[in-house]
Amino acid sequence: MNTLDTETSLVDLLNNMDKKTVNPLQIMKINNEYLDSDSKSGHSKTLNRCILKVIHLNIHSLPDKFDKLKLLLISTKLDPDLILLCETFLNDKNQNLYQLIGYQFISKPRVNKACGGVAIYVKNELNFKMRNDISPHTEGIFETIMIEIINKEKRYIIGEIYRPPNTNEQIALNNYEETL
Repeated sequence: MNTLDTETSLVDLLNNMDKKTVNPLQIMKINNEYLDSDSKSGHSKTLNRCILKVIHLNIHSLPDKFDKLKLLLISTKLDPDLILLCETFLNDKNQNLYQLIGYQFISKPRVNKACGGVAIYVKNELNFKMRNDISPHTEGIFETIMIEIINKEKRYIIGEIYRPPNTNEQIALNNYEETL
């Protein structure tokens, strides 16, 4: 797929990258398939073979979209192990109000500004620990939350990284590189 037309979805582009393009997930030997909620049917065999099933959402206000998140999880039956969120719009007072059955919720809300914030829902069956040592978090500039999952004898670092709009891209790239 070398041309982009109006019928091409981002999911199609990611799954059908030109073979000359280096996919960093392939370099790291991570088997990855991008799905959207419309294409979830027929993928249950593929999804059942996954080591970890992860959903990422720019939720743009968890308080406003919490019911939609629950509906997405029920209607798609994807059963994610992790749900990564950015732009949670949470604060210290309301961050404990958005629990999902079967998940532990960890959040780094903004303290001094509205909007923004990052969070992760972690399925109860997963053993994990917070990794604040590798989670640079500068409110309104570069917001991260990282965890380490211990799965049998393997360990995985999973995190949400959010660069708010209208922030310095070079600073964000430097922070990405430092984090990686």
